[in-house]
Amino acid sequence: MGKYAVVLVSTLFVFIFTYTMGLRNVYLESENRVTRAQETNQANNMAQSVLMAAVRGIGSHEGLTGHLDINQLPSEGDTFETGPVNWPGMDGQFNLVISTIHGDPAGTDPVILELTATGLMHDYSYTSTVRGQYTPEGAPHTFDGFNREYAVYSRNQIIMGGGSINGPIATNAAMNGAVTMDWGASINGDVSVGPGADVNEALQTPEWGGHLHQSGSVSVLPDEIEYELPPFPEFPTNTTPASSQHPSHSAGTPYVHLDVYSGSPLHISEIHLAQNTQLTLRLQGNGPHQVVVDDLNIPQGHLNINTMGSDDKTLQMYVNNSFVYGGGGGDSSINKNGEPDNMELYYSGSDDVWFNQGTDFRGMMHINNPDVNVEMSGGATFGGMLVVSGGSVNIAGGLDASPTALHAPNSHITLSGGAQVVGSITGDTVVFQDGGNASVTFDDDFMNPGTEVPEEETQHELAFRILRWH
Repeated sequence: MGKYAVVLVSTLFVFIFTYTMGLRNVYLESENRVTRAQETNQANNMAQSVLMAAVRGIGSHEGLTGHLDINQLPSEGDTFETGPVNWPGMDGQFNLVISTIHGDPAGTDPVILELTATGLMHDYSYTSTVRGQYTPEGAPHTFDGFNREYAVYSRNQIIMGGGSINGPIATNAAMNGAVTMDWGASINGDVSVGPGADVNEALQTPEWGGHLHQSGSVSVLPDEIEYELPPFPEFPTNTTPASSQHPSHSAGTPYVHLDVYSGSPLHISEIHLAQNTQLTLRLQGNGPHQVVVDDLNIPQGHLNINTMGSDDKTLQMYVNNSFVYGGGGGDSSINKNGEPDNMELYYSGSDDVWFNQGTDFRGMMHINNPDVNVEMSGGATFGGMLVVSGGSVNIAGGLDASPTALHAPNSHITLSGGAQVVGSITGDTVVFQDGGNASVTFDDDFMNPGTEVPEEETQHELAFRILRWH
């Protein structure tokens, strides 16, 4: 009996010892979890605090005291890095990296910056990134919240019945089939789908040879992306009548010239160009050069811009009512031989807009009415930027858009036939029609129309306007 008692006591001792050690290990693991959570949160706090301080510093043109001088903002394509910096009060470190995505911080035009801050707390780290538009000191406050990251961005689905996309794409949609590809469609680039999506179901390709349809990674966006419409400007009201209220074709005068003087907006009730008439607007002085037109009708004619050596080489044309372009039996053009930056056309009418076969447009056009639809026909040429507030945009086979940004975040966009777009497309939904060979090739080197933000919105903090924080 004594022998069994010794065995029983020994077994009980081992059990108690093991149980005690187990409780101790559980307690230590619990303490470790708490420590890890606290240090991860502390790293998060440091990263977010550094970003907020950097955004305030850049927005006030002062930089980050002791770590970033505003004159250290890197040139386009380069980066600035503080390196690990001790934060004694937090018993940790931080690192700040600033990249200039687009533009020249030493210039006067808006610049797209990306700031990445990492908080380091012992063995734990947390990284956060903000992308924004920086307006250099002394420069006018302008909007550049355009898609310069993706060949195609859609707030909702991207459906490809055919055609190809060459470059990265993104959608906020998170359902199965957020990006749907049929036989003959291809994506040569990375795919980003909405937060919470299942990457194995969000991109759907044909079961046969699916690996041939998309090359690149498939990932989930940490946050939804939102691209906004730029503000639509107020039309000038202090106008003076043009010397000819109706510049148009008349027998023996196929070429018409009209001077647009700096700071003296013109008003023209109608421009009507038919039978191959050419109207040349000559920019006199250093700008701004503005023309208000009630009706702009170019069934068969050419609207040219002569910058005349002006420092301000942009004509701002405001159309109140109708815009007719092409369809008159021959070619029509607007700024065909100029640079896209030479022309800004703002349309506030209610009629649908057609870019008919044989038309050539070079510049920026902003359509304000959300009920206006846009038809871009085969055989038309467009180079620059098209901003559409709503409705639908149909891009037909044979259209040549190079380089072009279609910025229509509230519009349903359809591509068909052999339409060719070099630049980027931003829409609410994007559909490549079945059987077509339309293509979009990413190029972020499109024009920046520099749409000015209304004066009442030019607050001091607009020196750095946050576009995305994640």
